Amino acid sequence: MRIAVIIPSLAGGGKERMRLHLIKEWLDHGIAIDLVLCRKQGDLLQLVPSEVKIYEVAAQHNYFFPFGFLRYLIKHRPTHILSASNDITAMSLLINLVTRLDIPVVASFHNHLSSEVQFAKGLKFFSVKIVNFILAKTISRAKGVIAVSKSVADDLIGHFPCLKDNIYTINNPTINQDMRRRATQPLSGNPVPAGIPWIFYAGRLVPAKGLDVLLQAFYKIAARSNAHLVLAGEGPLRAQLTDMVRDMKLIDRVHFMGFQENPLPWMREADVFVLPSRHEGLPNVLIEALACGAQIVATDCPGGSEEILGNGIYGQLVPVDDAVALSNAVIMSLNREFYVAPEILKDRAEDYTVEKAANEYLNVLKNA
Repeated sequence: MRIAVIIPSLAGGGKERMRLHLIKEWLDHGIAIDLVLCRKQGDLLQLVPSEVKIYEVAAQHNYFFPFGFLRYLIKHRPTHILSASNDITAMSLLINLVTRLDIPVVASFHNHLSSEVQFAKGLKFFSVKIVNFILAKTISRAKGVIAVSKSVADDLIGHFPCLKDNIYTINNPTINQDMRRRATQPLSGNPVPAGIPWIFYAGRLVPAKGLDVLLQAFYKIAARSNAHLVLAGEGPLRAQLTDMVRDMKLIDRVHFMGFQENPLPWMREADVFVLPSRHEGLPNVLIEALACGAQIVATDCPGGSEEILGNGIYGQLVPVDDAVALSNAVIMSLNREFYVAPEILKDRAEDYTVEKAANEYLNVLKNA
């Protein structure tokens, strides 16, 4: 068995980290892995195990993926394909259909498809529509379809009814011994003065994450407390968000820390972890925050946030795009008016172990 794991790059998102977790677990099972990337780039490249062969198939542009991937398939003939991006899944299924290579494709979906269509703008909107059109024509050829949450699975069935009997909900492989070890590492470089409460966000700086609403909420929080806000991550909104902070005259209380190789100590030490997303698949950062015993405030957005937080048992859920509700919830957590014991949160996180998810993925692949 040799699995071709296909993702665009290793740019540092949750989906990429989860793929590396699966790969490491499967290597322990003696399974050969080919990591097929559009581009051999990203902050997580250094974490790829040496036993994994990396193939770059579209170095110039993702548009060249079908040609590079076809060359890879013809030359190396993996026994199974696991795809993790909607456009790559569509192309993989189309290539298999046209060439009749008949290599089993298992497709995993990590985002809420309806929300992707709703929030896509300009060329991105047309790209999403084209990908969904191809998926509608080819998805029945997938030997298995994996959704990371029940919400994602239900939404996929709404788009592609043929999946009703061929879809599996497998939660993200998040918790393992390495993750537990990294959660105990010391925090260095914290810009917040000692004794001052602070709120933490980790993730990409993109529109889907609702960071504009978070800053609006923090403006209200700053008027009611001396708390600071720390943002870890990079993305196209960095300059726009910085301008918002400057206009709000909060430059001394909002800290942009860039990409953090290990955000877990930040989660552990923060007074509140906040995720203001407009849509999600199954947000790994919420699982990681649980494992760090962090107090959590998240939006009740389409996707798996509500599932992870047990409908508000393990953290507060607020409406999407509601800065007032978000600020009030964060203040409640800062004041411990809403508080969950860290031991309870850490126990909840153990529902999302790497070993459990890797075995479930492997069962789907073996039966493909």
